[in-house]
Amino acid sequence: MIRAFVIDDDPLIAAYIQELEPDWQVIALPDGRSATQLLQRLRAVRSLPDIVLLDIAMPYVDGYDTCVLIRTAFPSIPILPFTSLELETQPRLLDYMDELGCSPVVPKGVPPQIMRQSLRQALEQPPRPIVPGPGLLQQLQAKAHSQARCRERHDLTIVGFAESVANIAALRGLLEGLSELIMASSQPAAQALLSTSYRNCIAGVAADATALLTLAEQTQRPALVIATTPAE
Repeated sequence: MIRAFVIDDDPLIAAYIQELEPDWQVIALPDGRSATQLLQRLRAVRSLPDIVLLDIAMPYVDGYDTCVLIRTAFPSIPILPFTSLELETQPRLLDYMDELGCSPVVPKGVPPQIMRQSLRQALEQPPRPIVPGPGLLQQLQAKAHSQARCRERHDLTIVGFAESVANIAALRGLLEGLSELIMASSQPAAQALLSTSYRNCIAGVAADATALLTLAEQTQRPALVIATTPAE
C-alpha cells in the first residue's frame, strides 16, 4: 500500500487526496514541524512514506523550510509541492523546488485527473539530487531579511527618564530584565538617546510625567508612565 504524507494546514486537502486514491494510506499533518518530527520517529522503525505532498504557506515551519529538512534528511522521498500561491508571481518558488529535486509544482484547483497524474509521476520518478542555484540563494536572502525585520519589531530599547536618584532606582527595579534599558537623568540626554533609533520608547514614573510627556511629544515616541502609588 502506498503511504502518502499530506503536509497542509487545511485538513480538507488530505481528505481530497484520499478520495482520489482510496487504496492509499493518507496521513494528514498540519505543518512542517509536526511532519519532520513524525519522519524522525518513522525512520527509527523503517516505515517512511512513499511520497510527500507539500503545501508552501503554512504556520510554524513553512513549505520552503520543510522541503529543505525533508530533502536533506530523507533524500529518497519524492516531494510534490502543492500550493494555492499564484505561480506566475512566484518565480522563486519554482526555481527553489526544482533546485531541491522536487517534482513540478502543482497549483491547487487543478482538475482531479491532473492531480492524480502528478501524484503518479512523482512516485515513478526518483528525486533528483539537490543542485543549489539562484532560487535557494534568493530564498535564504528573503528569510534573512524577514528575520531581521522581525527582530527590529520586537527588540525594544526603553529610555528610562528620571530626574531623581530614587526614581532612577525605581525604574531600574521595574524595567530591567524586561527589555534593554538605557537611563537618562536629564531631558537633553533623553532626547539624544531617543533620536538614535525608531525602536525606542520612553518610560518614567508619574512624578516625572510632565517632562516625560513633553519628551514623547518632541521626539514622536510612545511614552510609558508608571504609577507608583494608588493616588497616582
